[in-house]
Amino acid sequence: CFPIEARFVKVMESPAQYLCMGRNLTDRQMLAKQAKQAGEVAEKAQKVKTEFVANVTHELRTPVNGILGNTLELLENETDKERLQKLKLIERGCKDMHALINNILDFSKLEAGKFTIEKREFCFRDMMGYVKANHMNKINEKGLDFFMTISPEIPDNIIGDELRIKQILNNLLSNACKFTSVGKISVEAVKTAQVENRMELFFIVLDTGIGMDKEGQDKLFKSFSQVDASITRRFGGTGLGLAITKNAVLAHRGFITVTSVEGEGTTFLVKIPLNYIAQ
Repeated sequence: CFPIEARFVKVMESPAQYLCMGRNLTDRQMLAKQAKQAGEVAEKAQKVKTEFVANVTHELRTPVNGILGNTLELLENETDKERLQKLKLIERGCKDMHALINNILDFSKLEAGKFTIEKREFCFRDMMGYVKANHMNKINEKGLDFFMTISPEIPDNIIGDELRIKQILNNLLSNACKFTSVGKISVEAVKTAQVENRMELFFIVLDTGIGMDKEGQDKLFKSFSQVDASITRRFGGTGLGLAITKNAVLAHRGFITVTSVEGEGTTFLVKIPLNYIAQ
């Protein structure tokens, strides 16, 4: 009539006596079934949300690419200073929109468990040069000094996920530029350990920006969070960049830490283990 869980216990040898205990499992099985159904519903909802985000970001990216392409064509032939300035603002707006779209797409991949690392050979110094060129103009426009130092011990050819490492550095530098109005921003890459064809790289990203207190540092790597609401109003952003950065570092089996003094600046330290190709 209904499922039970039964136990038999011998309570006396002579004459032999046994105790039988039975527990009705109807409620437990019903709860297990409900929990399974709820899990299936949640999984389907997550799949729908992931597909929706992917479709929306794709649809957003297409018109942004169109605006950016036309703007770049106009920039090549424009000589009027006022129009040039407006076109450059449009170009920057498109690039900022690209960054937001990519962050949202990466966050949806994280939630869906599809955030992966692809290891391929790449030139480390070329990658660092690209990162530097990507941020040089914006940092210089703010009147900040920008320094990049690469240890000569780091080999040229490395095996790792170039795209994700660039993403880590780009997010950290964008964050530094956003919150720094006076002083400098610096990036340093150092090799700290090597065993056969494995090595550990440390990246140090330092700024002299607004900094933050201990409470702000605790919030820093959480999704959709900023140090406080006024930060979002003043500087903008989704609060996803550093959460994605941390997950990209962890996906490399590395770690990321932050030290900061309010009003003096912030330093991020990132360790990433990588393979390299001996020359």
